[in-house]
Amino acid sequence: MTNKIIIRADDLGYSKAVDYGIYETIKNGLINNVGIMTNMPDAERAFNLIKNFDVCLGLHVNICTGFPLSNPSKIKSITTNNGFFIPSKNYRKSKKDIVNLEEVTLEIQAQYDRFIEITGKKPSYFEGHAVQSKNFKIGLKRVANREDVAYLDFSLDPDIKTIPFKNTIMYLIWKL
Repeated sequence: MTNKIIIRADDLGYSKAVDYGIYETIKNGLINNVGIMTNMPDAERAFNLIKNFDVCLGLHVNICTGFPLSNPSKIKSITTNNGFFIPSKNYRKSKKDIVNLEEVTLEIQAQYDRFIEITGKKPSYFEGHAVQSKNFKIGLKRVANREDVAYLDFSLDPDIKTIPFKNTIMYLIWKL
């Protein structure tokens, strides 16, 4: 059995500070896996910073920060009246899953399509940003299966120490 260490940085595209921090860690050989948030305004600029490095690039689907790529009137369960995504704290406070499966699937597909537009290729995997929702995860799996891309499960629970991915078990160490 071979053990490998994957050090992943999520949120590429979130801000210049995050993007340049990820760029520097890749350049210095620490990071070998990056999740890009394709709905963010600087996602393409951020990708251009790292596109010449040999890193595994995944789609870090975001439904709680910034604006969606879909028409907000078609995804009302995950957007505010002014068209922003609902903040992650609202998802955490809710006693029920407020995410509509059909709506979130529409947005996940839009972010996948934008990934291909920016990078020219499929992501190595799908996973989600900062929202625990059964419907969000079902939507991610649905689009990942439809597009033949691996789904990387995730949990915000610090007690979860492993997750299955492809034909292996990944051990999690969270550093925020």
